[in-house]
Formats: sequence, structure tokens, C-alpha cells
Amino acid sequence: MDGSGGLPFLTETGHLVLDCAPTEPIGDGLRARDLERALLGIVGVVDTGLFLGTADRVLVGYPDGHVDELHRPKDGTGA
Repeated sequence: MDGSGGLPFLTETGHLVLDCAPTEPIGDGLRARDLERALLGIVGVVDTGLFLGTADRVLVGYPDGHVDELHRPKDGTGA
């Protein structure tokens, strides 16, 4: 929803943006790719925001303040 919570969030070109989170963490790269494939298979979905395979390093922050630093394997096989 938009900042007021009353209207759907739209891009500057009028496209609907949906922000959602899985009920549990995605266990591995294969499951994440399956989810992305399923989402992209929905008519009208343009992109997912999962950014699979695009980063060499990811920082994961938690509510208690700690941060995990994840690195792509040197052979490039990471999700």
C-alpha cells in the first residue's frame, strides 16, 4: 500500500507493485529459482526483485542487530 495505507503502491508509470515475503526462509538456491520461475510465469509479472545470481556478497540483517555476510563460492555456482 502507499504511505497512507489506503491505495495500492504504483510505479511512476502506473504499474502495481506487490511487496511480499515468504512465510519461512527460502532454503536454497534451487528453491529460490523455482519460486522466481513460478512468479515470472504469472501473466503480467515483469520482475521479481529476487536478484538471483547477481551479487558476490550479501549482507543479511536481523532485528537483533547482527549481520551475516554471505559470499558467492569462487566457482560461481552460488544462487
